[in-house]
Amino acid sequence: MVTAKVFCVIPRNLNFPPTRADGVRVFEQCRSLSKAGFEVHLIYFGSTMNSSFTAIPLNIRFYPIQGEVSVSYLNFWGMLRLFLNYCVFLFRLIGYIKTHLSTINKAVIHAHTPEGGVIGAILKFLLKLPLIYDPHDWYYEDWITEWIRMRKFIQGILCLTYRTLAVLLPIISDVTLVLNDFMLKKMGPTRKVIVPNYFMEENTVESKKSLSTIPGLIVFVGSIVRWQGVGLLLKAFSSIQKEKEDVSLWLVGDGEDIDHYKHLSSILKLRNVKFLGKVSRKEALKIISQADVCVVPFLPKRFCLTACPLKVLEYMSRHKKIVAADLPGIREILHNYNKAFFFQAGNEKALSHAIQDALSTKIDEDSPSTIERLRNTAIRNLLATYQYILGA
Repeated sequence: MVTAKVFCVIPRNLNFPPTRADGVRVFEQCRSLSKAGFEVHLIYFGSTMNSSFTAIPLNIRFYPIQGEVSVSYLNFWGMLRLFLNYCVFLFRLIGYIKTHLSTINKAVIHAHTPEGGVIGAILKFLLKLPLIYDPHDWYYEDWITEWIRMRKFIQGILCLTYRTLAVLLPIISDVTLVLNDFMLKKMGPTRKVIVPNYFMEENTVESKKSLSTIPGLIVFVGSIVRWQGVGLLLKAFSSIQKEKEDVSLWLVGDGEDIDHYKHLSSILKLRNVKFLGKVSRKEALKIISQADVCVVPFLPKRFCLTACPLKVLEYMSRHKKIVAADLPGIREILHNYNKAFFFQAGNEKALSHAIQDALSTKIDEDSPSTIERLRNTAIRNLLATYQYILGA
C-alpha cells in the first residue's frame, strides 16, 4: 500500500543504473523509500535506461527529461543554453507532478544539489508541497576551483552563485527541511552515514565469487583528479617501493588529470603501476576483492571534510584493510571498523607509513555486522526524516 509520494528532483545528467556517486546516492535513497511503501518518482536529465535494470520490481517511476548539464558550458552562450535547459526541465516537471498528484493526498519534493534546491523552491511555491532540500555537497564553491581547465572568470561566477544560493536558498524559499541541518540536529553525529546513504544491498554481503587477495596489491578507486590525492598516493608509492619490492598499485577510474598522473608515474620511474581507466561497478568490486590494501587519500580540502566517498563503503563491503585520510566524514564512517588505518591528510610520509603498516598487519576477518549496522541505521533514519515531514 502506498503511504505517500516522493518526487525526487535531480537536475543532473544521469542514466540508470547509475554510475556516478551522486546518482547512486539518490537512487539508494529512493530504493529504501520504495521498499517502505512510498511511491517514488525519480526525475532527472537523461535519456535511456538499461532494460534489465528497469525490470527490477520496485515502486519507482523514472522520468528522464532530455537535456544536458555539462562543464563544457564555459562561455556566455553555453551558460544561456544551460539556463534554458533548466527552464524546460522545470516546465515539464510541473506538468508531470500535477498529473501524478491527484491520486493521493500526501506528497513531498526531494530536491538534490543547489540547482535542484532552486527548482524545488519554485515547485514548493507553485504546488504547495513540503520540500526536502539535500545540498549533497556543502562547499560547492571550493569544489569548483578544482576544475583546473575552467576559466577563472567562469569559476568566479559559479563560486559566487553557489555561495549565494547556500546562504539565501533556505531563506527565500522557506524550505521545509534542509536535510543536513535536520540530521545534525535530530540524528546527531551519525548524519554523514545517513545523508549520503550510499548503502547498496548487493554490496553489504561478501560476493561468493570474490577473487583471492593479491599480496602487496594497493588499490585506489575514484576520479583521477588532484583533490582525491592521486599525486600524493603516487609519491607515497615511490617511497614504499624503495622499502618493498613485491608491491603494486592499481588505479581504477578516469578524470581530467589522468594524463598528468601517468606522466608523473613515468617521472618517478614507478614499477607495477596500472591505470585501469573507467570500469563498471561490478568490475570495480572484483578489483577491490583482489586488493591487499585499499586507499582513500583525499586532500584536506574544505569540501572533503564532510565527504562520504562511495569507495569507502565499497571497500568495507569487501572487508578490506583501508588506509584513509583522517577527515571527519571519513573517520565517522570507519568508526569501529577494525581494518582502518588513518593518516594525516595531505602528508606524503604519513600516507606511505600507513600503507606499509596496513600491508604488514594481519587482521582477522571482520564481521559483516558492521556494514549491516551502518546500512540499517541509514535506512531507519532516512525513513524517520520523511515520516517527520509528512506527519506520519
